[in-house]
Amino acid sequence: SEGDYFGYSVSSIGDQDGDGKEDVLVGAYGADPGGLSSAGSAYIYSSSSGNLLKRFNGRTSGDSFGSSVSSIGDQDGDGKEDVLVGAYAADPGGLFYAGSAYIYLSVGSIANQTWPKGSSLANAFDLDDYFSDPNNSTIPNPNQTITYSVSGNSRITVSIDSSTHQVSFSQPSWWAGSEIVTFRATDPYGLYVDSNAITLTVTGASDTTPPATSITLGPSFPDGDNGYYKTAPTITLSATDSESGVSKTYYKWDNNSYQEYSAAFTAPEGEHTLHYYSTDNACNTEAEKSTTIKVASSYRFSQTQAPYSSYRNNPKIVIILQSILKKLGYFPSYIKSTGYYGRLTKWAVYLYQKAKGIVKSWWSWGAGWFGPKTKKALNEDIQRGRISPSIIESSIAESQTRVKFLHDLYIGSSGYYVVKLQQRLAEEGYLNQGYITGYFGSITKQAVLKYQKAHKIDLSRGGAGRVGPRTRAVLNSY
Repeated sequence: SEGDYFGYSVSSIGDQDGDGKEDVLVGAYGADPGGLSSAGSAYIYSSSSGNLLKRFNGRTSGDSFGSSVSSIGDQDGDGKEDVLVGAYAADPGGLFYAGSAYIYLSVGSIANQTWPKGSSLANAFDLDDYFSDPNNSTIPNPNQTITYSVSGNSRITVSIDSSTHQVSFSQPSWWAGSEIVTFRATDPYGLYVDSNAITLTVTGASDTTPPATSITLGPSFPDGDNGYYKTAPTITLSATDSESGVSKTYYKWDNNSYQEYSAAFTAPEGEHTLHYYSTDNACNTEAEKSTTIKVASSYRFSQTQAPYSSYRNNPKIVIILQSILKKLGYFPSYIKSTGYYGRLTKWAVYLYQKAKGIVKSWWSWGAGWFGPKTKKALNEDIQRGRISPSIIESSIAESQTRVKFLHDLYIGSSGYYVVKLQQRLAEEGYLNQGYITGYFGSITKQAVLKYQKAHKIDLSRGGAGRVGPRTRAVLNSY
């Protein structure tokens, strides 16, 4: 890192890794090991491979450990040269800048480890055989407690026995591959030494097969017409993976965002595409699967509503009826759904009745009436999916749409916009719903007057009982 002064001091050192060649000792007195500013470090590198064999670290910020380094010959009789490191700025015993020098006993490098997939490696080696205490005390030392740790592993579990310091390795039974780890010994004073980098290899073929997800619907098959379910089916997603096991399953409807699957769910109304896939513990991802599910609309015409052909008591229901008949081809598509049950609507209902066998001719009893038999037939068509949910949805939306009044309305006006005006007046309690006729007469005028008064519309310049610019502005404002 910047400011480490790596290479400020260098020295050769006898063969540490057993390759028959001398290795390299490097000091970096400005390094910040463990976040300790300028505590300093010293490193041993293999001269042949360039691999880091060992690292030694300063104890306190500002020690400048590694300002000088040297090999010192074999001090402990193990056949390997040992290490001398100077720290000219150390404060031993609280003596400011008194300085210190440390002797480290060289120990052998930990060998790479290999074992087969589906097994583990127990008691592979004793860490005490590969570390010397950073304070020049041989490990184990009865007067000090040395703490061992490991880093670099993710799939492989490294277990260090707290009493014997024996190291064992294990991994998921399905996994094979390699990881590089480093062990660290830390003394009670915070000084630590890192081992060489050890490659751990689990031989065999790793799991490369993605999981497989299946879908179950209840009921299993559509019970309506045209592939529709009469009621929303329950959907269960099940994934299997014979090696690493299933990690997670995801699903989404149409172009929405994926969400994690946790429990069975029901399909929404309409025609929708369900996308789904799973992942396993080896990070294999299944190719996305999809299926289209069609669920009939839950909308039903109530049998308790009056079956009269006028149907003035609920113009919104008439709009829904007109919109459905329009999409089925019985009501003229070029005519707006007004909510008024007049001759065109009555004729459209008759055409539907005849197609369904409810009546034989225009002179049959109930022809053109939206009565119980006709409602039952329409409800059955809706339930079985013969009338798609999108038609129902758009018809309901049309019944809830409010128009903008762009032209004046007054006594003698008639048509679609008069019907929409009368519906608004009826909704707000100014007009009896029985007077939604599509004709602007005296009763509608009185209702407009009530509306104008309630909304405090300025009539000083005329326009009483007439839907002019000021009244239209209020109608169009909400």
